[in-house]
Amino acid sequence: MTTSELETAWACSRVVHDFFHHYDHWRYARMLDLYTPEGVWHRAGAALRGHARILEELERRPRNQRVAHVVTNLRVEPATAATAGATYYLTVYRHAGEIADDAAAPMAGPAMLLAGTAELVRTEQGWKFDSQTLTRRFETGPAR
Repeated sequence: MTTSELETAWACSRVVHDFFHHYDHWRYARMLDLYTPEGVWHRAGAALRGHARILEELERRPRNQRVAHVVTNLRVEPATAATAGATYYLTVYRHAGEIADDAAAPMAGPAMLLAGTAELVRTEQGWKFDSQTLTRRFETGPAR
């Protein structure tokens, strides 16, 4: 990879990691800053296009839970000087119900594993998602 491609890969990986960090900490405005104004988030079978629609869906999330999204196997492939694609896995841990901030939440294992794909674009404000798709690959339940 060239230095420029490495810089792109690093910047785009930060977008992915920052997005889920803000998601886990309920920082929706900071999440939206990582999307282009008309960007689309394919999530739970819905295509959420634009900041207003994404925020509408986020505000439906129950606040009485603790969630952690762990990003792994992240690969960023620069396509041009202003576009890149990314693939990654998200392991999701979830505890439903109120719990003190300093308490460890009980868990039996991950709630699900998602496969993520993204198209990112360079804007005047830096790299942003133009689209992101999350697809469930595994979820908690009886093994078959």
